[in-house]
Amino acid sequence: MQRFKSAGSAQRFLGIHAAVHNMFNLQRHLISRSTLRTFRAEATAEWEAAVAAALTWIASPALRPSTSLP
Repeated sequence: MQRFKSAGSAQRFLGIHAAVHNMFNLQRHLISRSTLRTFRAEATAEWEAAVAAALTWIASPALRPSTSLP
């Protein structure tokens, strides 16, 4: 396993990892298989919508705030 180059990069990774892990991690022993499938489908749809929004934001410079300095 590779190490992180700095504490900051490790913290950024862990922050993103925690958000994704919390979205997809379910206590499987507490719910039925059909309920788990429903939850997973909803989580996947939400994730795909977030990725699509991010890609739209990246692809369209008009949507980004101006960063030019006076």
